[in-house]
Amino acid sequence: DRHRAIAAAAADGYKLALLDDGFQHLALQPSLRLLVLSGPRPLGNGHCLPAGPLRECPDAMLHADALLMDAAATAAIPERNGGPPRFLFRIQPKDLVAVNDPGRSRSLDSLQGQHVTAVTGIARPQRFVASLEALGAIPDPRFFPDHHAFCASDIAYLPRPLVMTAKDAVKCRKFAQADDWTLRIEAELEPSFQPWLEQSLLPWRS
Repeated sequence: DRHRAIAAAAADGYKLALLDDGFQHLALQPSLRLLVLSGPRPLGNGHCLPAGPLRECPDAMLHADALLMDAAATAAIPERNGGPPRFLFRIQPKDLVAVNDPGRSRSLDSLQGQHVTAVTGIARPQRFVASLEALGAIPDPRFFPDHHAFCASDIAYLPRPLVMTAKDAVKCRKFAQADDWTLRIEAELEPSFQPWLEQSLLPWRS
């Protein structure tokens, strides 16, 4: 219950609630709505469920305060007069972090020519595999369903080294082996986003 969670946080003195996957949660009356769009088909076939992947019609984008888009999405969606501002971002791989010990890391250079088992339980696993290939790795993909609840037997006997997303690593930390790694990534936004965000939040600063 997001209402109760936010109320409890406010009672403890928190000033900001940052929601993932909350664009349709109108009852919360968000102060700022950011819509993230990525990939060459960010709107799928353009249809709402069950005919397509969307929860709202594409025109709902006009209700966003800003659109955060990668290069592929920017090329796929024409800019509209009067629409929300658009800010470009890119996903940048940083390093490899041990799943069972976040204090231990390896450089991305260690992936050059390395055979790795690529484990994913995400909606678009091909992107993860492509990221590893771009870094010079030779991935052997092992795909699990999106939001898969990993257990020890899922990965216990897979060839090592093993590389997974941060989303999946959280579920595997308790039973991960020494040669299981997370590909750590960061989203880098264009410089103009920071001043826009600070200006947009001014009305709610106390």
